[in-house]
Amino acid sequence: YVRDNPIGIVYSEVLHVLGGKKYIPDVSISMATAEDYFTEPPLVAVEIRSDSQSKAAQRKKALEYLQHGVKLSILIFPGENIEVYFAGRDVKVLTYGDTLNGEEILPNFSIAVDDIL
Repeated sequence: YVRDNPIGIVYSEVLHVLGGKKYIPDVSISMATAEDYFTEPPLVAVEIRSDSQSKAAQRKKALEYLQHGVKLSILIFPGENIEVYFAGRDVKVLTYGDTLNGEEILPNFSIAVDDIL
């Protein structure tokens, strides 16, 4: 998607310091930087829950991302569902049979939830 739509670069587990707090999203889309870490919020932040992380902690982080200017935050709970957070909107919960769309943040992006979970 990013190759055909030059909105940024996809990064995996790269440090973002936002509002003085450190975040390392599992996947993010950000503009390139010459620095060792990012001080600007990514366009998109994706977190994939592992057994060592609580759902409550992941949800809190998704909301913090939005507060720091991230436009789209996606939580993936493997084998369960996906929670999609857009700034200023209610959380959208997707499950098997649904499609994840990037809406205005990632125009024309869509993927079957079944392919993610």
